[in-house]
Amino acid sequence: MDHKIIQIDGDLSIALYPTDRSRIKGPWHLNDTEKNAEFISVERTHAALVLEIHLINKYRTNSPKGLDACITLSQEQLETRYTELYPETIRDNVNKIIKAMTAQINPYDTLGMSSKLIIKDTRSALMSALGHKNCQIRTLMVHGPIEQYTFQKLCDVLKSTDCKVRQLMLNFKAIQNNSMADLADAIRSPKCKVTLLELWENNIENNGAIELASILRYPHNKLTHIILYDNKIGNDGIIAIAKALNAPSCKVRYLELSRNSFNSIGARVLIKAVGKPTCTVTYLEIGGCALDESTKKLLYRTLRSPDCKINYFNGDADPKMVKNSIAERRSHT
Repeated sequence: MDHKIIQIDGDLSIALYPTDRSRIKGPWHLNDTEKNAEFISVERTHAALVLEIHLINKYRTNSPKGLDACITLSQEQLETRYTELYPETIRDNVNKIIKAMTAQINPYDTLGMSSKLIIKDTRSALMSALGHKNCQIRTLMVHGPIEQYTFQKLCDVLKSTDCKVRQLMLNFKAIQNNSMADLADAIRSPKCKVTLLELWENNIENNGAIELASILRYPHNKLTHIILYDNKIGNDGIIAIAKALNAPSCKVRYLELSRNSFNSIGARVLIKAVGKPTCTVTYLEIGGCALDESTKKLLYRTLRSPDCKINYFNGDADPKMVKNSIAERRSHT
């Protein structure tokens, strides 16, 4: 087996994904020299293959049968028992991961971590490793809260020349609303390479959305995909984003705004924005926002407009009318 241990116990604790995923086969049995591990299994997460280590006789049964025979504790039990009982095991595994992702030649392009399963002092070390000249990580996924010091370390790394992160996914309260200014500052950096920003369930409010909108007006920004699913963005935040979509420097094609706090007032401004010829958005989701009838009619007219580029829409509207409106526009272009 030519891959190292790359994930510690948990649903998405720490994982490194080889770039050449065609080489991944499994399951494999580990060597006797590999501590605390029984087998590596292959699972699909974010459309990538994940190698996962399961600990022997700690939270899962010692069974050769694989995942079907595993006994898994709840996430809360794992977080408490694992981090308290095995801090040195965590540090050892994190050090192995850092060594693997900073090796002169390495195949790893994705790093995923659940912050609740990682000891505090190791999280910052992982962020620092992203700025190593040999690191090839292009996708970073963080689930769960990270302290301000680690978050600031990440922002500093994103502004460095050697950081190659292009897809940044900070989900499930990974950051706070008041941290958006620091994140926006990092992404505005000419050296930042982030094109996809995913911020699921982070309690982002209007002022956080306004900070995000400021990125789209900056000439060096490279964002093409923005996912702000399940936050607390109201009309003011949505209107700020909508106005920024027509900035000359805006390159956003994919925009996910479902399950936020705006209503038809913000939605109307957004719909008008995506109907202008300067807007590049082709995919739009605003599920969870109840649209009044006049806003729905505006949506259908916009989707029929030759200036609109939307090819997919999901929200409070008649799916047949949406489909027919897009089809009508396409038939005339």
